[in-house]
Amino acid sequence: RCYRGLFVLRLWFSAARKNGARYCGLALNLKTPAEVLLPYVDQLDYVIFVSVEADYDGLPFRSGVLAKVRAAKAFLRPETEIWIDGGVNESNLQEIVTAGVDGLVIGRSIFQAPSPVAAYHRIRRLVQEYADKEV
Repeated sequence: RCYRGLFVLRLWFSAARKNGARYCGLALNLKTPAEVLLPYVDQLDYVIFVSVEADYDGLPFRSGVLAKVRAAKAFLRPETEIWIDGGVNESNLQEIVTAGVDGLVIGRSIFQAPSPVAAYHRIRRLVQEYADKEV
């Protein structure tokens, strides 16, 4: 498991900041538990939860990742941004946004739409609508 080698990350984050990095973050794949973030909570500006199996295009969103999002929100600093990457589309958007994510990486559902510009604006409007309901 890749995350077992993360002990050097504290040093890497420190070196990155010392050399001018404004933001530091991690991406977690589906099988990596949110708890691996605990040693780095004070150094993370963002976390990206990958919600599909890596290296496969067009896979559906795996809603189980939202349990990891909720678990991470319980221990991450409030200013740490949480993003979702993979399988995001209009049919799962409400579930994702109301889970409290701060950002979405959306590719296929915009760029393979008949009108990518219209798809972008529709998704953006829906995100705002669902975010307003979250409160």
